[in-house]
Amino acid sequence: SGGVTKVDVSGIKLATSGNQIPLAKPYSWNATYPLKDGPVTLTGFVPSEEARTALVAEAKTMFPGGVVDEMQVARGVPSPTWSAAALQNLMALQMLDRGGVNAVDAEFTLFGEVDDITHKTRAEASLANFESGYTSLITVSAPEPVIIEEPAPVEEPVVEAPAPAPTVAIDTCQDEFNSALKDKINFASSRAVIRPASFPVLDQLATVAKKCAGYRIEIQGHTDSSGPAEMNMNLSQMRADAVLTYLGNKGVNTTGYLAKGYGENVWVGDNRTADGRAANRRIEFKVSAN
Repeated sequence: SGGVTKVDVSGIKLATSGNQIPLAKPYSWNATYPLKDGPVTLTGFVPSEEARTALVAEAKTMFPGGVVDEMQVARGVPSPTWSAAALQNLMALQMLDRGGVNAVDAEFTLFGEVDDITHKTRAEASLANFESGYTSLITVSAPEPVIIEEPAPVEEPVVEAPAPAPTVAIDTCQDEFNSALKDKINFASSRAVIRPASFPVLDQLATVAKKCAGYRIEIQGHTDSSGPAEMNMNLSQMRADAVLTYLGNKGVNTTGYLAKGYGENVWVGDNRTADGRAANRRIEFKVSAN
């Protein structure tokens, strides 16, 4: 008598049950990168909104042309490590000049083209140790090397000129290299292409190098810990090689020079922060006596 006669449910929302999330069979996902430096389009299924947000955020750091997100949340993901496998393929895709990734259940396929065969090699190396439980197929085309046949040169005895005696103190040379590198040498993301804005820094390094002839100079390449360690080692070596090549083109006698990549092994900043990772991505010059 006089009990509940009316219930207002206008402000009540029903919780979404996990069973209401659609089941995807097969579980497919795609990343399409049709134009160099253009946007990447992500379609297909992801296991959760958190996974979707994380994947989009990582893609934005890799592809300067932007990210088009058309992914949907669905059940049926092959295993909890699916997101790591998808991210590893995205990192390989960014090394191509155009291409894409197709994934069906536990099978991932990377395809595309490169304008430089070294980019193909790096992409393949980044997937060499692929996420356990998944398979990876790589189909990337690269230009054929141009081979020019030349007549065999007449062999003559080679007399090496003695190394010039240094005219500048070793500590002075090291200080001048360090001073020139206060402005970092910047490269294209995940590549060994020097950005034009860093040419003045390299020109200053070339000037110092010419004054410091006669010493042993090691050009060291370093990276942060993002991505597979093997890929970082290869990238650091190619970046050190690129700096050595630039100096040679500027008239520096590179006899006695060594370009060496150290990958992520010699860090100066905290790889858990953006500032720390930026500090770890660097080129250093070390001067020693012959």
